Amino acid sequence: MALSSIGDLQETDFANRLEEEVIGSILSSTLPVDNPAPRTERHRAAKLARQYLVENSSNMVTILDVCDAVGTTERTLFKGFKELYGLTPKTYYKYLRLNNAKRDLLDAKLDTTVTKAAYKWKFYHLSRFANCYYEMFGVYPSETLKHSIKVNYKT
Repeated sequence: MALSSIGDLQETDFANRLEEEVIGSILSSTLPVDNPAPRTERHRAAKLARQYLVENSSNMVTILDVCDAVGTTERTLFKGFKELYGLTPKTYYKYLRLNNAKRDLLDAKLDTTVTKAAYKWKFYHLSRFANCYYEMFGVYPSETLKHSIKVNYKT
């Protein structure tokens, strides 16, 4: 950041920005270097986390729960998941639950509803569930259910 004149230092905004730049520069050179987990550890954590998410897909699980179960940090888990699967653990968990909901809608019984399927797989905001479902599968859950009931229970 170059100064155009001495008068620029008198402007409060400019002085504040300069101060932030100087402090940021000093802090970035004095903070300890983060020592990331080796790639093998990140991948091990991601694989264990994926297994944990599959086994607990019908439960409400947080990323901290996953980290505790696997014995790793959020950062290690996030980086390992991105490297192995190209997704974050949270996105993977959402896709897993959406697939489970779709499976339930496809195997629908007469008393199956979209609401029941959404709640079973821990989607409590129905409009958000419908939008995520549509983004993933190209149809709304109600359309999947209607088609399934027609196929499973021809009259």
